[in-house]
Amino acid sequence: MDAYVYVRTTPGEARRVGEEIAHMDSVRQVSLITGEWDLLVALKSLDAFSLGPTVIDEIQKVSGIVQTSTAPVIPLDYASQISGPRYPTIHFAALVALVHIHVHAGHGLEVFQALDAMEHVAGIAALAGPYDILCEVGGGSWEEIASILVNEISQVEGIESTTTSLAVAKLKSAETAG
Repeated sequence: MDAYVYVRTTPGEARRVGEEIAHMDSVRQVSLITGEWDLLVALKSLDAFSLGPTVIDEIQKVSGIVQTSTAPVIPLDYASQISGPRYPTIHFAALVALVHIHVHAGHGLEVFQALDAMEHVAGIAALAGPYDILCEVGGGSWEEIASILVNEISQVEGIESTTTSLAVAKLKSAETAG
């Protein structure tokens, strides 16, 4: 089971908290983000029974954390014709926006497939948690990303609402994880 953990920290503590979390064996990637949450933590594949203890006994024990929200990834490749996951991994070759999407009931799969087919969508995951879909969008500038959000993503039938964060720094990545 893959999962993302959204982390809110005490003001001024996000980088220190993220760097401490980045040293944990269960963590695949940590990114500083803008918006409602301060950090987005991608956990390595865990079994369902170790997810809770990883979040509660490891991540939540880091001083400076105010709140967490865990979002397990729904493995759509097992449930449908989707070829396999392209999880958001936040590559900083371009500006990266993380689009957190709520979909109308019954439209999850069609929204996922429409987003997955878009050229500027670098990664996508269906989630169980505060959002239905996490979508990574890359662009050369904020204006380019804004255009993608307004002219492409918001036009997808079945999307109820979106919240967008910018990834501002990667503290640990799958490539550098030990």
